[in-house]
This record gives sequence, C-alpha cells and structure tokens, in this order.
Amino acid sequence: MVPLLMAWAIGGCGLYDGVEPEVINSSYTGYVGQEAFELAFNPSFTNCAIQWDSVGTSIPYNCPRCVFAFNVTHRFRDDLSEGDGTCLGREVDFTSTYVLLEDDTFGTDYTLATLEDDELSVFALATLSTSSSQFTYSSVGAANVYSYYYTYRISGNGSLSGGAADDDTGDTGSTTR
Repeated sequence: MVPLLMAWAIGGCGLYDGVEPEVINSSYTGYVGQEAFELAFNPSFTNCAIQWDSVGTSIPYNCPRCVFAFNVTHRFRDDLSEGDGTCLGREVDFTSTYVLLEDDTFGTDYTLATLEDDELSVFALATLSTSSSQFTYSSVGAANVYSYYYTYRISGNGSLSGGAADDDTGDTGSTTR
C-alpha cells in the first residue's frame, strides 16, 4: 500500500547553503514512459482514469541528493483514458520538470519532485533500478473541497536512457532500492 503523500516544497538549492551541490548520476540522458491519474469522489467508483505517454530529456540541475532532472512532455492518451467529465481540465498535453531525489524520509530510497521557479515540491514515492534503468513512482491523496471528499492517485513508470544499463561495462551499482 502506498502511504498518503501530499506535496510539500523543500526549496531550491538555496536550502542547502554550505553544501557542495552535485548531481549523483548525471549519466541519465532521457526518459520514456507513462503517467496515470485517477480521481474518485466515491470509493466504489472512479470518476476518471487518465493516461499520458511521457518523454523527457535531462537538464542540468545541481543539488544534493539529485539523481536526475528532466523536462518531461506528457501526451494525453484519449484511447486509454475514461471518465465522467469530472477531469476534463486534466485531459490535455502538458509539460513539467521532474527531479528524482535520494530520500529515505518515507521508508523508500527515492522521492519524485516537480521543479518550478527553483522550488522542489515532492509529490511521490519512487523506485529506481540501476541495473535495468527502470523507474516508477506513485502517490495517493485525499482532500475535502466544498464539503466533497475525494481521493486521487498519480503513478508512472518508464525507462531511463544513459546510466548503468546503457554502459558497455555493465552495472556495478545497486539493484532496485
């Protein structure tokens, strides 16, 4: 079960003044995968289930604990999505910047954050297999808006290019963390 995880801002590199910034595995150069969003106002009924194809390219971003930073383009997949009209505003293409952080705060070794205006906002728990360069993330949440309760889930998976899996010498690093 994925623990409840709401986004929180942890600040840009200014938060880490006095620490020499470094990119932990800057050899990752690209990302290809999928992202999904589900919303339910009733636990027994999903109001919408939306899917996107996602493609990312690495960007330079230095901070302690950063594994990679990617500008990601998400292309809406109408053929794989369904809903009752509740999520019409989300059924679009969009772009975002994702940063994977080494972070064991929630019992996993990684968290995923969005980057905007040099502020990192963690929104999901993540896994990374350095031997296969497979990457996954997931987040669930609940909220009350105008006396209506709802739950949501954001998840994604994909393959990273560059890194140990593309190295001719093979992986000498860790397995899924």
